Amino acid sequence: MVLVPAPSFVGTAALHQALALGGLVAATAAGSLASRVTPETALHSNSLIKTELYNLDVHTYANAFPKSAVPGGALARIGDRYLVVSGDGHLHVFSWEVLDHVTVSTLPYRVPINGEAFSVAAGRPWAHHFHANTT
Repeated sequence: MVLVPAPSFVGTAALHQALALGGLVAATAAGSLASRVTPETALHSNSLIKTELYNLDVHTYANAFPKSAVPGGALARIGDRYLVVSGDGHLHVFSWEVLDHVTVSTLPYRVPINGEAFSVAAGRPWAHHFHANTT
């Protein structure tokens, strides 16, 4: 929409056209960089599941954690926060003050996982699991 009326604002001077083109290229590059640097925002949704004994208020946070190359993981409560270990061993701590905002911090540590030994014990190839989820 910006490009349609642009010729009437820029004019025919070569310097003005070059400055406008440079500004457009810079804005495009800045937008592309910002989309890669800015973490994805966790999308919050909730639903009510009615059962015979209790009604469950389920809150879901999509894109709250970086994608793991390997499925699985673990979750543990630590005080008022939670520790998440992803399938590929990355550690994340999360908490929330209000239900619609999750605060996630990625820790600089990684749990060493011996995937080859585990795959032999489980009878499943580790490389297949790893590569199937990275594409």
